[in-house]
This record gives sequence, C-alpha cells and structure tokens, in this order.
Amino acid sequence: MLEHNMETSARITVKEIIQRLRPISKIAVYTLLERGEIPAVRLGRNWIITRRAYDEWERTCGMVVTSAKSGLSKSALRTA
Repeated sequence: MLEHNMETSARITVKEIIQRLRPISKIAVYTLLERGEIPAVRLGRNWIITRRAYDEWERTCGMVVTSAKSGLSKSALRTA
C-alpha cells in the first residue's frame, strides 16, 4: 500500500495551510480562499490548491511578481 506524503504531493490541503499560517484562524483562511486571495479552485465543497501556487503566494505574501525580462506582471503576461 502506498503511503501518502503531504510534503511531496502536488497539492496542499486547507489543514496544512491553516497550520502554516498560525495564528491566523481557520475562518480567516477560508475567507482568503473565498476572496481568491489564496490561489485555489473550489470544486463542490472542496478546495483544490496546488503546492507550487501556494508556495509562490506565501513567498511573495500574495503580491503580484513582475517578470525581470519584460517588467510585466505574471497576470499581465497571461492577458497580453
């Protein structure tokens, strides 16, 4: 039987986010998810959050990162 290792999973759970953002409350984390401030997709009652997107969000404190080559933000690059 395969053991699920949360640290190597491509996804991060809401429970892990709550633990990493202590002392922020569970309700506050869900509010950040609902507002779209934490990058995630809601599927029914579940949240799908990629570890890569969350780690980038946490590393940049949710700020938009600009591309060094073009000076455009990542979101601007997607729409350009």
